Amino acid sequence: METGAWRGEVDEARSFLLRAAACLPAARWAERPSAAYSPVGWHLGHVAATQARWLLPGDPLGERFGGFFDPALTTKSVRNELPAPGQLLEYLDEVLDRVRRRLSDGAVPAVPGLPRDFLVHYLAQHELQHGEHVQVIAALCERRLQRAAPAAMVPAAGRIEFAGGDASIGCDDAAEAYDN
Repeated sequence: METGAWRGEVDEARSFLLRAAACLPAARWAERPSAAYSPVGWHLGHVAATQARWLLPGDPLGERFGGFFDPALTTKSVRNELPAPGQLLEYLDEVLDRVRRRLSDGAVPAVPGLPRDFLVHYLAQHELQHGEHVQVIAALCERRLQRAAPAAMVPAAGRIEFAGGDASIGCDDAAEAYDN
């Protein structure tokens, strides 16, 4: 993948994320429609922090907000204590500008055993996933999406049997496999 294609991929993902965030007024980015969700603003900061961590190693920009945008360090219950929307957008822009420069220079950190473009592709997919989350959160906040009725209880099978032989599970291409 050429550096121009790398930039196109991260730009496309960012455009999708920002369109998704625009579904909810910025003044409401700290709302949580339920305990299961982080607010829209947290997702925006998380995307920037994650991109900085992996594509800008050693750059202090990745630690601008400490570990606040790290899901392992910040519980959902406090993720609504966000920087102002303008600060979040500035952070996203600053990270993307530095990433673009790095990509233009061809200086992409490598992951041993994976294709050279793995991190760029992975982080673009990560951003697209968060864009999808943001759309759902915005819809829940504005009551445009309702929770479905609980599914009927299905009794657990005591045992599931498969015919013998080889079985392929998962994805053969580690560069294309999501972590979830």
